[in-house]
Amino acid sequence: MKHTFKMRPLSSPTNRGSAIFLGPVIAGICFYFVSFIYDSDLFLTAFLSIFGLLFFIASIILSFGYMELAIDTEKNTWTEQLNIFNLRLAPTVRAIPEALNYILIFDSDYTFSHPNDDIKIDSIDFYEVSVIYDERRKQVFTLCTQHEKALAIAKKIRSIFDLEIVDKTIGGVQY
Repeated sequence: MKHTFKMRPLSSPTNRGSAIFLGPVIAGICFYFVSFIYDSDLFLTAFLSIFGLLFFIASIILSFGYMELAIDTEKNTWTEQLNIFNLRLAPTVRAIPEALNYILIFDSDYTFSHPNDDIKIDSIDFYEVSVIYDERRKQVFTLCTQHEKALAIAKKIRSIFDLEIVDKTIGGVQY
């Protein structure tokens, strides 16, 4: 049986808003300039056309794409994949480890920036729901902003794997 969980968006809300606006604008500017130089320079025309198209596609991916985790209990695998408009791309299939320990819910600051940056931008509070395995490793199932939703997802995971839930947001309460 297959179960699917929406893990996280590909970009922060600020970046999504920028991509929705800037992608079509920059692509439009590129195509506008192509209309002027179409006859004079074929190489520059091709470059601007490809650049505009790639920028538009990248803005769509950043705006609407998210990572998802699909669990297949029959094949005993979990698959991380990119989902854009329900098209699943770039799957990474791994076997589910034998020693699953527990389900963990905790508060996390999810920062959308480069780890070496001094200033962190778009820091958002999330409840992260993960499955801990091999005592020290984790598989993130989802990030959500509401505790009730995180608990509901953890209960769904518990129904799949029959594990206990440890909620670190309220002092390590076990369900």
